[in-house]
Amino acid sequence: GFVIVATDDSTTVTITPAIDILNHQAGIPFSIYLHRGQTYYCEALDYIGAVKPAGTRIESDRPVAVTIKDDMIDLDPPPSGSDGGADLAADQLISVENCGFKHIVVRGDLVNGLDKVIVCATEDNTEIFIDGNATPIATLNAGQQYTYSFTAAAGFIEGSKPIYVLHISGVGDQIAGAIIPSLECTGSNQVGFTRTGNANFKMNLTIKAGFEDNFILNGSSTFITAADFLPVPGGNGEWVYCRKSFSTAQIPVGQASSLQNFSAELFHMGITYQQGASCNYGYFTNFSYLELGINRELCLGDSAVLDAGPGKTS
Repeated sequence: GFVIVATDDSTTVTITPAIDILNHQAGIPFSIYLHRGQTYYCEALDYIGAVKPAGTRIESDRPVAVTIKDDMIDLDPPPSGSDGGADLAADQLISVENCGFKHIVVRGDLVNGLDKVIVCATEDNTEIFIDGNATPIATLNAGQQYTYSFTAAAGFIEGSKPIYVLHISGVGDQIAGAIIPSLECTGSNQVGFTRTGNANFKMNLTIKAGFEDNFILNGSSTFITAADFLPVPGGNGEWVYCRKSFSTAQIPVGQASSLQNFSAELFHMGITYQQGASCNYGYFTNFSYLELGINRELCLGDSAVLDAGPGKTS
């Protein structure tokens, strides 16, 4: 299902289910009224994939946050499957306004290469291209999805119109999911994070080619070097990626860590942390476009400060 949380009082949210959900029929809009911090949960009618509410439309008159989740995903179930794992996968969605065209996915460490990518269109007649191929692999209308498996170490996904990309990945038989940020004008040149335990910690990094030797992790330029990166398949040589493990000496447990690119080029960073029978996966760099505030008219002699955010040049 999915959970909606209001960020302001007196928020009206209109939901149009793509398929029948608990207490509501497909295609019939209904509205809810929330105050700041209040939530509303929409639930699927069954566990099978065919009755999940993918493609449901959510509109509101004030900003809301929407988190999608599935309690028990099994990519390789019995009797044919052998992984034995079934796990929760969840992530917070971005707004349609922040969806982009180009995305890079970096394969995780699921047994038998079971990673899957789910692409969701935001507009009708959206063509989906994989790894730079000129022929679209699918054409989708708004709310429709395309799912594919990939066995390469990374993949390049492009839509002719803005798309959502959800990556189901993980470690071993422990599954997790993350929304993948687009590449257009998004990312960070500095990000802080905290390692929560001493188990399997891996980092995904994507950046434009030529800037991969400029990373500083916790004050060191030797933890991440250009040798760690490879070209993204189908990226026309424009993008590179890496997936790398880090020791507790490089990234201490329970302490604030910092990663930056001193070239000021924007990068994206995802983290996979697996300990025991659980796995966490998410991207922690900036998903949104640069927002300078409301439009303003300036007359001769007036002044304005353009703030590009922490660590960015104005």
